[in-house]
Amino acid sequence: MSSKVLIILSSRDHDKLKSGIMYGKNAMKYNWLDDVRFFVFAGAEEEILEDDELLNEIKSIGAIACKFIAKEKDIYDKFKQLDITTQYIGEQISSLIKDGYISMVF
Repeated sequence: MSSKVLIILSSRDHDKLKSGIMYGKNAMKYNWLDDVRFFVFAGAEEEILEDDELLNEIKSIGAIACKFIAKEKDIYDKFKQLDITTQYIGEQISSLIKDGYISMVF
């Protein structure tokens, strides 16, 4: 059985987001898991735009931000300017869970 994790970053709390990012980065770096995926959701989308450290981390891990939330919060264009991938992610998250990914929410 493979070990796969889906890390959903949704908090507006810097320390929680940093913890989720660092765990995922280390899981990839040290091959603790077979696959790690990152999604940015809810309040975390606004938080990363206000925090350069988190923004750089999000870009380095290739996280995907929720397009629906970005448009709803009127920050979609900012993500485009910063080359952060935005997609409608609800179906993707559901598919990954069906495929055996464990979800971790920070």
